[in-house]
Amino acid sequence: MPNLKESTESVADAAKNAAYVAIGLGVIGFQRAQVRRQELSKEFSERFGGSGDNIQATIDAAKAELAKQVEKADTRVEQLLDRIEAGLGPIEARLPEQARTAVTKAQAQARQVGKQVREKIIATLAA
Repeated sequence: MPNLKESTESVADAAKNAAYVAIGLGVIGFQRAQVRRQELSKEFSERFGGSGDNIQATIDAAKAELAKQVEKADTRVEQLLDRIEAGLGPIEARLPEQARTAVTKAQAQARQVGKQVREKIIATLAA
């Protein structure tokens, strides 16, 4: 049984790590997009000497586009998490109850972190 327990823990850790990596990549991508948006806004203002209204309209359009891209990235992350969970399903079924509980908790934590990241991104875009 020790080998089964080690395997169970390994599978749970791998699932949790994969979810965190996927979420982390989404956060990094969002941060890069934010930095680039700010750079473009500054460059636009310097090159064209646009009025505040024009710049704000450009920023608003960039935010709308960024929101679309974030939504696409979020969909991809969700699909990745669903595939990971589906792949773990047959393995989970063979795990002892305690290990299944650990995997379920890891999945719930990953989903919660993803939700918090999405809420933060939405709040940033609304600002």
